Amino acid sequence: MERTLGEKLAELRKSRGLTQHQVAQQLKITAAAVSAYERDANQPSLAILKKFTELYRVSADFLLGIDTRSSQEWVRKGEELMCRLQLFTQDFSQYIKYY
Repeated sequence: MERTLGEKLAELRKSRGLTQHQVAQQLKITAAAVSAYERDANQPSLAILKKFTELYRVSADFLLGIDTRSSQEWVRKGEELMCRLQLFTQDFSQYIKYY
């Protein structure tokens, strides 16, 4: 079963070791609003949703259930891409030395 927006928000907050109060301060909203979002008692506006994506460094697609890949999967993909770029850079620098 897919997690709700509130469940994802709570999980992301906890995984970063933040309290609802700390999140509220960073987003410039009340801790009660953060609590309501995490309990799915209220839905954030688009402006607040954008702030959540920036704070937690996840996509709105992930939060809304459009893209079901976890943030850890995105990190892993990014790490794979970095390794490939490093190998490419090394190969390219070797190629340039010969020409």
